[in-house]
Amino acid sequence: EAVNQVFSVALTGLVDTTTYFYQVVATNGQGSTPSDIQSFTTTVLRNGPPQNFTLTARTTMSLEFSWDPPAPIEDVGAPTRYIVRCEPQLEGIDTPAPVNQSATQLTATVMGLFPGVTYSCSVAAVNDRGEGEKAQQSETTLETAPTGE
Repeated sequence: EAVNQVFSVALTGLVDTTTYFYQVVATNGQGSTPSDIQSFTTTVLRNGPPQNFTLTARTTMSLEFSWDPPAPIEDVGAPTRYIVRCEPQLEGIDTPAPVNQSATQLTATVMGLFPGVTYSCSVAAVNDRGEGEKAQQSETTLETAPTGE
């Protein structure tokens, strides 16, 4: 007797961003009873965040980063490029637009920044499925150039 028993089924071969409809029918010796029609929509499976996102150098107007590829996810595909963004964290004033840098390697230098400003920076892997999850950190450009430069 299957009273309050939970049943499950694994669906395979589903297509990203597609809505599927289903109905469950319970059958016993006295007949069949269908459930209401339900639906769900699949999402696009994308790359996770790049790993070991690290600041490797800073100047008054640039931040340089390195990272490792994201952990592999079955059926997602390897990154074809990366997007590094740095957005200034300035309170009480209009903030300049974020600075974006595209990279095909595992390093990038974001230039055109302002001295002594803290930036929220991120890197995301991109492939034909779109932009994946971001690795993020905050970094501050140097206030003034080091002596001797």
